[in-house]
Amino acid sequence: MMVSYCTCERFALRDILSWARAHDTTDLTLVCESLKVGRRCGMCCVFIEYALATGQPDVPYPCPPIPPVAEPAAAGR
Repeated sequence: MMVSYCTCERFALRDILSWARAHDTTDLTLVCESLKVGRRCGMCCVFIEYALATGQPDVPYPCPPIPPVAEPAAAGR
């Protein structure tokens, strides 16, 4: 099963990602406050966070761990 929207607000993760890209942010708090998602039951927050971290608009249920961010290669190596 995949999660693709905030069920309380009927707001698609695809649309959340589009807004986040347009505003150059992956900040979960900023996204949730600006779009008014994740404020009722809060169950979608982990899925929104995963979508913001990976760019995937459809997130598996249960939500997998967020992949670690690769460290940039050291300069001059």
